[in-house]
Amino acid sequence: MFYKKLNFPPIPEHIINSLESSLIDNTIVDDIGYEKKHIKNNKQLTACGYSMGNIVNEELTSWLEQNIPDITSRFNILYQTQRSNNNIPSTHIVHTDRLRLTALNYIIDTGGDNVMTSWYKEDGKELHRSKKIAGSQSDSGDVDYKNLQLLESVNLEKNNWYIINTRILHDVDNITGTRKSISISFSHRKFLE
Repeated sequence: MFYKKLNFPPIPEHIINSLESSLIDNTIVDDIGYEKKHIKNNKQLTACGYSMGNIVNEELTSWLEQNIPDITSRFNILYQTQRSNNNIPSTHIVHTDRLRLTALNYIIDTGGDNVMTSWYKEDGKELHRSKKIAGSQSDSGDVDYKNLQLLESVNLEKNNWYIINTRILHDVDNITGTRKSISISFSHRKFLE
């Protein structure tokens, strides 16, 4: 399974509004294109900007512990943004995540009306990949869209929770604004089962 929408309650708006002031260790990447040119469906992609920061917010942590099964303060809770570059529809280029099997994501802002998250299988490679090196697209390094078979696409909706499989190659395409989400990492597939 690639993703699953979960029936967890939305995070209260007053907590969401306080998150950007609760970030530590914020990482900002202006171009998440791995310093390569990427062609998808005969179109050159514009790589989005990306930021990720750890959230240290007691009110959020407490709310999560009370409303989401198996979440405790020991979890690494991230605030992520993906933004279009120069107001051009942009893409978080295809990749697998490092150090996690799945991610529980809460979509704060979709980043546009038709932003699609898609999963792929690379020709001649395993479906599930295990990336160990930051700054690369996958366990084998570069990934070319021409070698990918599209498996699934979904438009993730605002104010909803999704568990996504992060060990399968995936991208986020057609970002026209700033996409914002909370992401909690897991080393198991519990919510996908």
